[in-house]
Formats: sequence, C-alpha cells, structure tokens
Amino acid sequence: MGYVVKAMCYLDPDGNGCASQAEAFHYESKALAELAAEVCEGQVIEVRTPTSKQQKRKANQAWMREPS
Repeated sequence: MGYVVKAMCYLDPDGNGCASQAEAFHYESKALAELAAEVCEGQVIEVRTPTSKQQKRKANQAWMREPS
C-alpha cells in the first residue's frame, strides 16, 4: 500500500503538480508522506490496489466446441 500527497493537485517526484494519481510520487511509509504534506500544506491520500483476481475468459463460442 502506498501514499501520495495532494495539495490542489498531486505532487510528482520533483515537487511539481500533476493531474493524475498515477503520475504522482508514491511514498511507501505514511510518516514520509505526512512530512511532505506538512511542507507543502497538502493532505495524505492512501492508494489502494485491487487484490481480486480476474477469472480466465473462454473464447466467445467455447461452449460449442465441448463434446456433447
């Protein structure tokens, strides 16, 4: 789980603003993110990644190939 800092927009590694969370700099520890947020008067946002696995998908007409 990671953290990003948001101050009007997300901050990249150079401290410049960027529009999306994907381009923002991800902090591994919450303490470092809180320090960066305090310096730039921003807030810490927790980044969540989905953990569910997607099922394998069959070809569109796989049911027709099965022996009857």
